[in-house]
Amino acid sequence: MAAKRGRYNVRLIRRDLSYTVEEVTACLGVHTNTVREWIRGGLPTIDSKRPLLIHGASLIAFLRDRQTTHQVSLALHEFYCVKCRCARTSLDGTVNIRPRDRLTLNLSAICGTCETSIHKIGSIKKLDKYHQIFDSATLGKQHIFDTQIPSVNCDFKEHHQND
Repeated sequence: MAAKRGRYNVRLIRRDLSYTVEEVTACLGVHTNTVREWIRGGLPTIDSKRPLLIHGASLIAFLRDRQTTHQVSLALHEFYCVKCRCARTSLDGTVNIRPRDRLTLNLSAICGTCETSIHKIGSIKKLDKYHQIFDSATLGKQHIFDTQIPSVNCDFKEHHQND
């Protein structure tokens, strides 16, 4: 089974064993050309003789290093923009906040640089901080499960006006 792009289960690799390119391919579910690209990109081999042997500890360190270099730490006021490929702030400081479940929130905004839609998940415990940081944070639409009368024909706007 192929792994998600860029994420490999390093627990499948034994530290003390040596692997050939084909064995790494079978273990991680990647193509042999991928492993050869890793070798050209800095994955150390035991020696330059054929078949190429890769020490398990070196492979684990190489994959963990690759996974951590792509991670971006975000502050409370920042979002990760997929188009810009870096941390960005929202346009005009406006954010739409919607409850996701009882512990988390969905935060969505417009990127201040490229004006694409940006999203992140936040904690409900930080809701007060989000309201302090963002100028006009709005609580999103109500979910049908949160109403007293969960009906498919329910219109939330009319339901709130009648209260």
